[in-house]
Amino acid sequence: LMGEGRGEKWLPHLPAMPTKRYFTAAVCSGRSLIVAGGQDGNNRLATVEVLDTDARQWSIASSLTHPLTMATISICGERLYMLGGYQTGYYSGTRSVLSCSIPELLQSCQTQPLAGKLQTAPANKSTIWRQVADAPHYRSSCATLCGQLVAVGGSYASAISVYNETTDSWEAMGNMPTARRWALVAILNGKMMVVGGWVGGWVRGSWVL
Repeated sequence: LMGEGRGEKWLPHLPAMPTKRYFTAAVCSGRSLIVAGGQDGNNRLATVEVLDTDARQWSIASSLTHPLTMATISICGERLYMLGGYQTGYYSGTRSVLSCSIPELLQSCQTQPLAGKLQTAPANKSTIWRQVADAPHYRSSCATLCGQLVAVGGSYASAISVYNETTDSWEAMGNMPTARRWALVAILNGKMMVVGGWVGGWVRGSWVL
């Protein structure tokens, strides 16, 4: 579904994703919707697909360096970051952080129409994604606050850390009142809101920075 402006109705007329999947990471860049990773029921995926909401057409973009599910994603400047998630199992998440240039990602898009659908991206397609410094904690959420990439919480962690692209390192920013992982994080009017999550049970409370 896509909303056509404030106060107008939702339009259920966008084409379905070429690859059926869940536990994906998704983010909007301008008029493009970027969907990365996830799993299709049997396999974890490195697939990245981009929807041009004006043309209402999906394209296949450069794949992740490795399959990833349940990761979080954020845009910081002209770069896209995917943080954490799972490569194997559900008890040993990864702290890895993948990054790529958004202009390069969009330039890598290939539309391959076949009976109204897209073919699978070539297996040997080179990737523009690269790995940067690991996040401080497993299962963190992420957002971009005041032009900086922020990692929030994690497994039994309340820490908030900021990524420094120049030094490729994470710096401590502070702590939330409650440790939590798998939280929803959003930015509204310059404030960061952390909603829900898990720490031995589901967390109902919210926190605002």
